[in-house]
Amino acid sequence: SDLGTTYLFDLFADREGNVWAAMTGGLARYDAGDFRTWTTQEGLPGNTVNSVHEDGNGRMWFGTSAGLARLDGDQFTTWTVHDGLPHDLVHDIVEDADGVIWAGTEGGLVRVDGDELTSYSEADVLPYNRIMRLSTDSDGTLWMASMGGGVLTHRDGIFDHIGVEDGLPNTSVLSVQAHPEGGVWATVWNAGLSHLTEEGARQYGAEDGLPQRSISSIFVDRDGQLWLASAGAGIGYLGADGFSHLNQEEGMVQDVVGSSQSRDGTLWLSSSTGISHYDGSVFQSLLKRDGL
Repeated sequence: SDLGTTYLFDLFADREGNVWAAMTGGLARYDAGDFRTWTTQEGLPGNTVNSVHEDGNGRMWFGTSAGLARLDGDQFTTWTVHDGLPHDLVHDIVEDADGVIWAGTEGGLVRVDGDELTSYSEADVLPYNRIMRLSTDSDGTLWMASMGGGVLTHRDGIFDHIGVEDGLPNTSVLSVQAHPEGGVWATVWNAGLSHLTEEGARQYGAEDGLPQRSISSIFVDRDGQLWLASAGAGIGYLGADGFSHLNQEEGMVQDVVGSSQSRDGTLWLSSSTGISHYDGSVFQSLLKRDGL
């Protein structure tokens, strides 16, 4: 299937070794060289898919521009504002340690526990509505990247927020990622990277080796290494000697917007030109011109 002029937003490598691509033209699954695609014709609520998540039962969840979807066998179960979502534009999905699904939307936060859906917004307890990315830590805290509201947290039923007064350079947070060794990383619009700990927020920028000031997303692999996806400078990582980045000279496409890791350790990356995978030494790309 040809992706045509679609744009890839997110990638997810599932437990079976499939790689799912969220994009403007629908949903694609890559399996050993074969692609299968889904659109609204197959039951997706919308053809712009922003995020992909696999839950503890192996079911796939998708955040789209027109609602939340779960693939049950060959059929989609969907939720929209008519089913209680605060907004149809779903940016991200995560699962907590109790198996509860959380979704960040343009208009608030959603909790899906079995068949029970609960929405949170500024109208009740949520500090800010626009939730871009989600992450959970080992302590059970849900972390939220809010575009305009800083970093939001939820634990034991209590919402809180981290803003400029707590050390963030501004409140336009694009992505957030809890690290297994403690602390939380957040990408801040046009202000690099923030590392949030109990001691406060530390900022990282170009002077620390970041590829550019605006990092589109962050990802921690199973070895605890932090990867930084950039929309103009490829993929970067935090190593023992600080931040480094890979780019087109190593065969990497430039405008990376999402990343995931398969069970064999391969790093998968999405961009406007297709999908790349990196085994630690060599990049290989599946580009639109190759028939992706």
